[in-house]
Amino acid sequence: KPPPEKIATLKSAYLAARSEGDVEVAHKMLPEERAADYQDVISPYRKYHGDKSLEGKDHPPATKAKTGVLLPMYPKQLPLKKFQPNRVYRGAQYIGWWYGQVHGSNRQGVVAHSMITDLLPSIQSAQPNNPFQESDFSGIFMQCRGWLKPHETAEVIMFSDETSRTQLFILLNAGSDTHALSGFVKYSPRQGELYQHEVLLATQGVDFLISFARGKGAAKASKEVLN
Repeated sequence: KPPPEKIATLKSAYLAARSEGDVEVAHKMLPEERAADYQDVISPYRKYHGDKSLEGKDHPPATKAKTGVLLPMYPKQLPLKKFQPNRVYRGAQYIGWWYGQVHGSNRQGVVAHSMITDLLPSIQSAQPNNPFQESDFSGIFMQCRGWLKPHETAEVIMFSDETSRTQLFILLNAGSDTHALSGFVKYSPRQGELYQHEVLLATQGVDFLISFARGKGAAKASKEVLN
């Protein structure tokens, strides 16, 4: 029997909450007698989806990670091919309620990151003559910096390199200066591998790109990102 064909690779960093609560009830730490339950819940993730470089006392918390939790797991591209967008779009797009998960009786909710395969074609449709709207992506890196709200209008920013068929997208809740979702996408068939400089753009470079798209020059980016 031939070995199964490798079709995809998933790299993910997540937070397993050790507290209980929701939008209506304040979060509080799980009592010690629930420790065994907590370990049972997260053990499959650690066994099948963990990585030694992401575990242990020496691993910095996400709030103090300077280069990104997943960045070292992505290769450096040699020779380096820089992202050179030829189109920039900034606009507004309604995020339908069907993309969200509703929590609590006051109907607050968020858009799950797993909905990105359905959400991306929707935001692409906002840009006239968008070449990627009907395409499936072959590789994606995504950062969830906050909660994207459903059944509301979001600010959409897209930098597209139509020659290499790559794109950097940014989604912000209305009136916010901090992005909720950002990502780097590849639409090149069977060439979906992502590299460190692309991950840097979609994380550390986002504030700079938001200011650029809004016509402001206040934000700065590190030399590592700009290069």
